Amino acid sequence: MLYFNHMSKEAGFQGASRRGLELRGGGMADKKRPGSKRNGTAERSLRKTAPISRPKKTDKAGQQEQSQRLSEAVYQQIVDTMEDSLAVLDGDGTILFANSRAAHDLSGSAPAGVRGKNISQFVPKEQAESLIEKYRRVIVAGQSLEQEVMVTLQGADRWFMNTLRPISFTVNNIPAVVSSSQDITERRRAEKALRESERRFRGAFESAAVGASMVDLTGRFIKVNRFLCEMLGYSEGELLSKTFSDITHPDDVRIGLDYMKRQTAGELEFASFEKRYLRKDGNIVHLIISPALIRDDRGAPQYFVGLFQDITERKQAEDAVRKSENKFRTLFNSVNDSILILGLEGKFLEANEFICRRLEYSREELFRKSPKDIDTPEASKNVAANIRNTLEKGEHQFESEQMTKDGRRVPVEISARVIDFEGKRAILAVCRDTTERKRAEEALRASQKLLETIFEAVPT
Repeated sequence: MLYFNHMSKEAGFQGASRRGLELRGGGMADKKRPGSKRNGTAERSLRKTAPISRPKKTDKAGQQEQSQRLSEAVYQQIVDTMEDSLAVLDGDGTILFANSRAAHDLSGSAPAGVRGKNISQFVPKEQAESLIEKYRRVIVAGQSLEQEVMVTLQGADRWFMNTLRPISFTVNNIPAVVSSSQDITERRRAEKALRESERRFRGAFESAAVGASMVDLTGRFIKVNRFLCEMLGYSEGELLSKTFSDITHPDDVRIGLDYMKRQTAGELEFASFEKRYLRKDGNIVHLIISPALIRDDRGAPQYFVGLFQDITERKQAEDAVRKSENKFRTLFNSVNDSILILGLEGKFLEANEFICRRLEYSREELFRKSPKDIDTPEASKNVAANIRNTLEKGEHQFESEQMTKDGRRVPVEISARVIDFEGKRAILAVCRDTTERKRAEEALRASQKLLETIFEAVPT
């Protein structure tokens, strides 16, 4: 996460020193949300960064001005490495600032191509009116607004997790909002596919290769499959004598009851949530539960059909990573991506703590290595070509595979660009771990194959 809490009166975004712009007030933060995995397949819009020159030693005012320019260039570089779209707009929808990602999403252009234009020039009229109304509401209320929104950009419908925060963006105290948007289109598509899969699963209860149950409106099990019995360590007869609350972790009982109440009331058609259950032996098992309410022809609730997926190992891994990350929170490491700066001679000049933890090297160990040393043997063959392409084009995006200190392989997506680092040309590389995305893709393929197998086996 990147926090931009304050800039001086002479600074502001994108050359604001020349215009006397000022950004004051609350910061902006990219919150990590569960289930909100980012679109690892979405292309980044990477722009060639202007060299950063160090302030020349002239008079004091000149040094301050040159230092200011250096600070602005550094901020722009940092903002442009963000995966999220970031923009500042006034209450009429005029775009005062946009990072490279936001400009690319809106028009496919550089930030200068959208700055000063109105949001209505990039989205349909009805959507623009709705967005501007929200900008004004946030400015008047002085409170942040977080929401999932669908926006048509360049002819394509896309979903975003959007956060609006009020700020004071001057000249003349012009009220404005900071808009931070994370593309969740793929996540929404995956959720839709899951709902469709659950609908088809109802007809294949007994042959389902996941835990499944039928529960009456009081929460008592009326039917369970073999997989659920094995998952929880109970016999079928034992489970049929219990309610789901009887075997739920005490702290999570309310979760299931609340979803049951909302579905019975018609507020939700489908649901999917995490909850802890207690096995017969007392151990905790983490489950994703997807319940569907079955109604009769008149629409009256009859019973629930639930599917249970064991995610205990995944949760344990996530907890371990979360505990590790919480120990090392700094500005440079607030972005949950690995960041490396590579000198043209092939040596690492800078690295954030995130990549050190992921590859299990100390900074001293990492700086003694080259890109080939941290890549798998197969990927290391492409290092020279990737560096050459980056230098020739100014920027380059590609997939690779890195190797941890103990030999574990980590698939990554790398966005590289040429920068000026301490007066010399260098390569800034942002490496995104795609392990979870690839696992999710493989899990979806496996689920689809399983469904095909199940329905082929069900008599027609």
